[in-house]
Amino acid sequence: MKKAGILIIAILLISSFLCSCGYNTYSIEKIGDVLENSFDETTEEDKVNFTTEIPTEEFLAATVYYFLLDDESGEYTKVLFKTDYTISDVMLFNVIVPNTTAVSSAPLKGDIILKMDTLTPDKPVVIDIKTEGYTAVRGITFVDPNGATQYYTIAADSLGGIIFKNVYMLDHPELTAEYPGKNYLEYPENYITYEDSKEDYTKVLFKIHGAVTNFRFLSIEPTDPENADGRYTIAKVLHTIGEFGPSMPFVAETKLGEATPTRGISFVDEHGITRYFTVNYLTADNKELVLEEVVPMTEK
Repeated sequence: MKKAGILIIAILLISSFLCSCGYNTYSIEKIGDVLENSFDETTEEDKVNFTTEIPTEEFLAATVYYFLLDDESGEYTKVLFKTDYTISDVMLFNVIVPNTTAVSSAPLKGDIILKMDTLTPDKPVVIDIKTEGYTAVRGITFVDPNGATQYYTIAADSLGGIIFKNVYMLDHPELTAEYPGKNYLEYPENYITYEDSKEDYTKVLFKIHGAVTNFRFLSIEPTDPENADGRYTIAKVLHTIGEFGPSMPFVAETKLGEATPTRGISFVDEHGITRYFTVNYLTADNKELVLEEVVPMTEK
């Protein structure tokens, strides 16, 4: 009887130990100033140990590392990213905060700041992260050794702390912009069309891979005259499509901006989040179309 009691206690202690190690559980662990949320249910042996911390002056002086200096104005915190395994397709991007109060809303990927084919344990990366309090303004994604794509958001507060979260990025409908071919335009019954310019106009074909609502073609202008913050204001809603999807693309005959976008797109995706895009030329000489997702625009 005594042996049975000892055996039961041992089993309970082992179970408690396994739970505390995070096996098949959602875990939140505090490592110095790093708050890391783990959302997968793999074993510890399968997990990639990808962490962030504030690098010491000694580390910066003695270690070989990649470095990215953010060129925007403001206060920054140097953040060191380390991995125990080689990871691939590493991208640092701006985080777009959805203009919704829904608790379930996920952050959106904005423009890409940095791309790296691989990141290895012997050469980490140090990045200036803008100090914005507890709101994540930067994100990082990579493909781990198991082939899974991981997403993290990073925020740095004024006290030198880092909030580093393993997050779920929503799968959003993909919007594309291209020049329609002559053969395509011969069948107007296959697309929706809108015309706002007959002078120096460009015909742009917009397609989307997923159903959205309140699709709007917009006339936009920089919120700041010098466009220093990259934000835009909607000057006029040119055309609206209540329900927009893959079966009926949209062709706009319009005049595009070059250095500064003058046309934009907005729509409400299947998660109830309004998304905004600018469309313009890459350069005056290179007429390649550029479609960029931006932070929520100001409505006049």
